[in-house]
Amino acid sequence: MRLDQVVSDKGERLFYDYDFGDGWEHVLVVEDVLDDPPSAPVCLTGRMACPPEDCGGLGGYEELAAWVRGGYDPRATPMGLGAQEMRDWLPRDWHPDRFSVAETNDALAVLNTR
Repeated sequence: MRLDQVVSDKGERLFYDYDFGDGWEHVLVVEDVLDDPPSAPVCLTGRMACPPEDCGGLGGYEELAAWVRGGYDPRATPMGLGAQEMRDWLPRDWHPDRFSVAETNDALAVLNTR
């Protein structure tokens, strides 16, 4: 099913849960309806990093973000894992405050060619 079959007017919202075990709740809002759709999806703006898979929902993400922001203190690792195990598990160069529109659009472009 395409999104425009579910929401199609400015201001309409779509609510969905991602990863029921971790309880990520999302809301998509139609901000504008274009006469001609773009040839490919494009990210216009964003903030903060996407949570790594299986980080334990919002509470786990907040603990993980605080640990990274605090300099990876080996005495304060979240999720009951060792510091090196945590660093190996995290995506390379992941930081909770990092977001790049250019990198996101590069990833979207790759997905759009498949």
